[in-house]
Amino acid sequence: MKFIVAIVISACCLAGPGLPSFGSDKPEKKAATPESISINRLAWLTGRWQGPRNGGLLEESWLPPRANTVTAVVRLTKNDLTEFVEIIKITETEDALELRLRLFGSDLNLLNEEPHVFKAIDQEKNSITFRGVSKSAHRTLRYELVAPGRFDISWESQEGQRTVIHLSPAKAKSKHPPQKKN
Repeated sequence: MKFIVAIVISACCLAGPGLPSFGSDKPEKKAATPESISINRLAWLTGRWQGPRNGGLLEESWLPPRANTVTAVVRLTKNDLTEFVEIIKITETEDALELRLRLFGSDLNLLNEEPHVFKAIDQEKNSITFRGVSKSAHRTLRYELVAPGRFDISWESQEGQRTVIHLSPAKAKSKHPPQKKN
């Protein structure tokens, strides 16, 4: 038990102070404990979101929590071409939620040799913040349902550059035309 407490205290100290909330007036928070983070509290991610990104359209489709995972597929299209596809998997581990993502080019060749790996450090009712733990990951990554019609993704790069993307619910396409009957 003392060993586990020492690990938690060490992890909190290494994580440093809470992360800025990227434009929110909320005060910074301390790192979350493993008990306060749960995959079952991520149902708010479920849905389809889209918004402008680098002159193109970023689309995200999130599946609900199931079998200790949450999964998403992300696509960036620009000028009628797919720039990249990304697969995200959030898994509940013994000590935290772990997010892994892989990027694929338009030809489905991997754009990153190793997965970008993050550990959850803060979870609230409609937001979750991760700290990058792999060499290729951003310093931080945050998802937040700001309002029923607004989903924000924010991150801080290894160089300290902060980015926020605002997404809205994806518009439903019209149904397929009726099939001809023989």
